Amino acid sequence: MKALALGAKAVTIGKLQGWGLGAGGAAGLVRVLELLEEEVVVDMALLGVTRVDQITPTYVCKAPPVTFPHEMSAFVHIPGGQLR
Repeated sequence: MKALALGAKAVTIGKLQGWGLGAGGAAGLVRVLELLEEEVVVDMALLGVTRVDQITPTYVCKAPPVTFPHEMSAFVHIPGGQLR
């Protein structure tokens, strides 16, 4: 949602689908896409929007990180190992 709100045209393309494909073949990929669709629909409902183009930067706010980065994090290479 955050990436879409900030203007991204496509997000979550690749890694998650690769994991689904590797774990369950075509059926695994389909299930990953179903889960992703469900998450987007639920998130949109929580935001009170009915279309993706209604998600704007006004839905994004600053917040402290809830966990520290680790080996499965996208932020492991940040100098000092901490999010700012």
